[in-house]
Amino acid sequence: LNKIKHISNGVIIDSFDKNSKENQIEDTDLNDKGYKNLVYAGSIRKVNNLGLLLNAAKKIQQTDQQIRFLIYGSGDEKEMLKDKCLEEGINNVIFKGRVEKKMIPSILKRSYATILHNSSTSLDKYGQSQNKFFEYLAAGRCVIQTYTTGYSILEKYDCGVSATKQNPEEVAKIILAVCSDDKKAEQMGRNARQAAYEFDFKKLTNKLIEIIEYV
Repeated sequence: LNKIKHISNGVIIDSFDKNSKENQIEDTDLNDKGYKNLVYAGSIRKVNNLGLLLNAAKKIQQTDQQIRFLIYGSGDEKEMLKDKCLEEGINNVIFKGRVEKKMIPSILKRSYATILHNSSTSLDKYGQSQNKFFEYLAAGRCVIQTYTTGYSILEKYDCGVSATKQNPEEVAKIILAVCSDDKKAEQMGRNARQAAYEFDFKKLTNKLIEIIEYV
């Protein structure tokens, strides 16, 4: 094991911050502070299983009308899921459509918390390394993960919460818990931003250089 080195995916924090200032999208829903806007950014396809997230949203609206889901992205399940919301009276979900990637930092930074969601698999026991996860950290907002992974960065840096079981009941439960404690959510957001610096590509590149020079 002492011959094995692992370098994670990461984020270019300088570029993220620059885009968040220079590429802001006008969004009245996102700017409405009357709601606690939870942001999901990503594709809307079968593999992402957003139907489960909508089922959790349906349960949440029965308890808290202030929590709202803003879904940025597109995919072949978008229209089907919009129809589901209409048919089942899920009124706390808004599909915002696709946006340019350079707009994402400013959107994430204006959220109350970010939603990390996809179909969990057995591979999650090895951890995760999605691009969006590290952007979520850089945004400095609490990360709500709808599944559990091994080697959890959220747990290590106390910068978010994870559902122990990926079902609507458990997801709704952790979201309600996060949104009921603003101070804790804000602290987790600060922790997320600090964690992001550990995965800045400048730092990761230096780690790679150290390994190459050692070898």
